[in-house]
Amino acid sequence: MKKLLSKIASLPVIQFSHSQKTKTINDEPNPSDKKIIIEHLKKDEFASIDHNLIFKPEISKIDFYRLKEMDFSWEVLKPLSEKVTAYCEENELNHRIGIKILTEEQKALYFWWYLDAQVTNGGFSQFIYNGYDKYFPAILNGLKLLPDQKYYNLIEKVYLYYIQEGLENLDRNEVDYFENKFYENDFLSDADELYYKLNKQLYIDFEVFIRKNQSKYIKPIENKFSGEIFEKKANGIEESLFVVDGIPNGYYEKKEKGIFIEKLKYENGIVIEENTYTDGVLLEKITINNIDSTKVKLIFFPNGNIKEENLMKIKSKNNWVSITQKKFFDNGNIEFESWTDNELKKNLKKYFLDGTVKSHSRKWENKDDSSITQTDYLICYDENKKQTLINGKGIFLGSNQSGDNIYEYIVNCEDYKANGESLIYEDGVIWLKENYVKGMKDGIEIEYDEKGNEKKRSEYKTGQYIGKIK
Repeated sequence: MKKLLSKIASLPVIQFSHSQKTKTINDEPNPSDKKIIIEHLKKDEFASIDHNLIFKPEISKIDFYRLKEMDFSWEVLKPLSEKVTAYCEENELNHRIGIKILTEEQKALYFWWYLDAQVTNGGFSQFIYNGYDKYFPAILNGLKLLPDQKYYNLIEKVYLYYIQEGLENLDRNEVDYFENKFYENDFLSDADELYYKLNKQLYIDFEVFIRKNQSKYIKPIENKFSGEIFEKKANGIEESLFVVDGIPNGYYEKKEKGIFIEKLKYENGIVIEENTYTDGVLLEKITINNIDSTKVKLIFFPNGNIKEENLMKIKSKNNWVSITQKKFFDNGNIEFESWTDNELKKNLKKYFLDGTVKSHSRKWENKDDSSITQTDYLICYDENKKQTLINGKGIFLGSNQSGDNIYEYIVNCEDYKANGESLIYEDGVIWLKENYVKGMKDGIEIEYDEKGNEKKRSEYKTGQYIGKIK
């Protein structure tokens, strides 16, 4: 196991325990370890509760029925956090005392949120170094309330490691997080990976726990309510939602001073349509088909004409891939389209403003090496509508935009494939010079800097990278 950091070992205030066997995140605590944890949890400085001062916020009914997972938990946590801060300031109390206005269940969410924010941002090493380690007992006492103990078990192992490695005595004035590479620690890194795998489910489980123990968190809201809810919020915001037996069914609408901002359609709690507006004008519409796992995304011009149309299919949870894409001019004529044909080749087709074809190419993965992409160049006309590619021979002119940068390329072709020199320009300045033989990158590739000066040379052979030329 790597040392937590070289400098810590020399600090007199820290004592490390070194067993014969290196501890790993997969090791289960033994009875002696469990006793250590129990004794430390008894020292939870944030455990006190004043039942006469318990604060339970009144949250939005629309948010209660509509929000899920992280968003739902934050809707509950935000007023709790604000109240604790205000209570401490008004009564000149420190955090350790002021937290007494929360229930045991509220504290579970409150303190876990500190850990989650730090660990998902920079790992357990960041959580410890930034001083949130003082919350370890409170976090564990909270996670102990959840039905699934795998979250508690993971944090318990990290806390035990923290105790046994003497990190309670970490002097942050002596140890720099970056210079001393505090973050380079095998045990904590392994714990990070396990936590990242559990993180999504933990948000779900916390939502379920809060809803099941609603009376411990917020002022009561009817779980099985049916009907339409209207709410007025700050800055002229108005919201409405249809609910059936506590589940969104129908439309959710959000307006600012009577002008649409957002409109969603729910079906049994699942969003099947999303509409986004700018100044009351429909900007974007997404329609989701949960039966065949597809969705259509439409983007509109201010005049109401479609600007973009994208058909996507789910590849994995929260990961959609484009099947077909179309872009239009504001006069309604098509500007660009892409689709995958029966040969699994991705077609890219561009048009002039009048609707006539400007260029057509198609790309596919090499059947022998999927890391190599090949292209057929089928049709091309220049800006004056002069044909530059005839029967697969000539020049193919293309362009695309990535972020704020515009790339233009000139490809010499023969037999519908790149053959010879190919040039790529970035914002009008030469960026890359390549050479192709029968559609495969072959020969010397030259990369240029932003001023057009040669930066480096590389060699390719039949599509394969050979190496950098010094």
